[in-house]
Amino acid sequence: MLLKDKDVKRWFDTIALGSKATAKNYLRMIGLFLEETKLTPKSFLKLSGRGQAEILQDYVLRGRDNLGARAGSSVVKKAVVSWLKHMGKLTPAVRDVSVKGAHRTRSHQRLPTKDDLRRVFNVCDPKTRVAFCLVALAGQRIEVVGNLEGDDGLKFRDLPEARFDEKGQLIFDENPTVVHVRPELSKNGQPFFTFLPAEACEYLKAYVADRVSEGEKVTKDSAVFALDPKQRTRYKKEHMSATNIGDRMRVAMRAVGLTQRPYVFRKYFSQNSTRAVAEGLVPTWIEYWIGHDTGVPGVYNLADAEQLIPEMRLWFDRTSKYLQTTVREPKATVKDALNTLLESAPTLEREGQDEQEIEAIKKHFVPVVQSLVAQQRTNGSLADEIQKLGNLFREGLIDADEFKAAKARLLRTD
Repeated sequence: MLLKDKDVKRWFDTIALGSKATAKNYLRMIGLFLEETKLTPKSFLKLSGRGQAEILQDYVLRGRDNLGARAGSSVVKKAVVSWLKHMGKLTPAVRDVSVKGAHRTRSHQRLPTKDDLRRVFNVCDPKTRVAFCLVALAGQRIEVVGNLEGDDGLKFRDLPEARFDEKGQLIFDENPTVVHVRPELSKNGQPFFTFLPAEACEYLKAYVADRVSEGEKVTKDSAVFALDPKQRTRYKKEHMSATNIGDRMRVAMRAVGLTQRPYVFRKYFSQNSTRAVAEGLVPTWIEYWIGHDTGVPGVYNLADAEQLIPEMRLWFDRTSKYLQTTVREPKATVKDALNTLLESAPTLEREGQDEQEIEAIKKHFVPVVQSLVAQQRTNGSLADEIQKLGNLFREGLIDADEFKAAKARLLRTD
């Protein structure tokens, strides 16, 4: 085992300070390289710089195709360069080994559709459904749900707008609801937040209800995605590891014929969120929600993103129609309301029963119309007006009460 070598262990631990995932991947890659070349870490170090470069280049060229170097060899080179640099043996010859084309995708990877996600949800148990929600509907890495070691992950205290009622059931005070990602769960070590849309909130509530029904007391310190009670006792931890979470997701995907990796649903979130850019969504916000480095624009535009939560929530809600599987188009909703209204018509005696007809219309149709009006008013102009109010509030030109009153007037549907 490579980690029995003290120098390899020290190299691995040093990389793990930045990213455990990278450390494990580099160890695996250099292991494959050494196994194929019939070398050990120390015997490779004893070769001259030119000799090391030639062996690495031969490895890269084996399995090359018309797209370029051997697929995956770029990561092997990174691992080799990292190991040699750690041992003070890196030479220009090794650094200059070409891996051109190694990163190119060898086949087209179809992105799952909204219907694919719906089918996955249909075959999932409540727990696994929550994992898909956090990846596909909130844009998070699986390692945010539960880290590689399974000793940390999202907790309910990372959902500040969620609480538990007297029966232990989950309640959300805001929707979409904020999800804070702590630095220790963030790939770049920077805290950020995203949102869970309505569909994800419902699935999470159902999962908590299952846990409560089995006798668990779920609190703000509990894991959002937890091991079963017997597993917690056995492994003496509450969170599930990213590897095991991915395995659960993979089983559900294979059940509906999806052969991609679970991570592809993060791309589903990213690509489908960009559909809202044409409506006015700030592209940098998508990168922020995903947890990516937002670059120089983010340094200035997202210096204190917490202040943008009201505006971000509004835009995330509008974006979620491109992500959620339960979103219904307004026309379909109106059609259902009309059908309900027409179905009730035979029960009404036409002559002399105008008041009864009016009440039926109020009951079945008016609520739908009000809902549609509210949806229309959140398009463009309303978002702009709320953003202007937010700017006035932050600049101290209006106080909190004036801001709330003005916002309430804008959102009023009657």
